[in-house]
Amino acid sequence: MPLPRERKRADYRVIARILQLSHGQGNPKDSLLKKITLVFTRKGGSWVLFFEGHPKHSKLLKIVIKAVVKHKKEQYERRNRCKTSRED
Repeated sequence: MPLPRERKRADYRVIARILQLSHGQGNPKDSLLKKITLVFTRKGGSWVLFFEGHPKHSKLLKIVIKAVVKHKKEQYERRNRCKTSRED
């Protein structure tokens, strides 16, 4: 997996860097980056405005990243709970 600065897409580089700094994920998968990008644009985010420095879009990106990471974590925990309950 490439480091955040080695990714070809600027949006992936930004998301990967935020994940690295704020959530401790050093090498996020491209599927996670793609999901965050899709949610960001569906919620009205604009990459053009983000890169121009509009605070509304910066805040929206951080909120989306936090929500997607939380959702993924909850999915993982739910799966593990189901596996342990089946073993009992």
